[in-house]
Amino acid sequence: MDPFSNLGSALRWLRWRRHRTQGEVAQSAGITRGMLSAYETGKQLPALDTLGRLMVALGIDLVHLHEALVLHQGRPWPEDAAEQRSKTESEPPPS
Repeated sequence: MDPFSNLGSALRWLRWRRHRTQGEVAQSAGITRGMLSAYETGKQLPALDTLGRLMVALGIDLVHLHEALVLHQGRPWPEDAAEQRSKTESEPPPS
């Protein structure tokens, strides 16, 4: 499966979670609202530099983007990754 197959829905969800309109995010990222719409509907994929500007406009980092992509691909991820990691590290190695 293409890891970016649900990039558009992930971007839309992140924008919605931050209570931002397409116009606000597009203006902050230096793109048109129509381009943002094309990205969110999956009609086009943003160039890497544009994706970076969208992330800045949304106030997210790669971890947030990754989690949103995982969520929109239907793959579960731990509620608290640090807690999950500490449990794994504290378990004795298998014999």
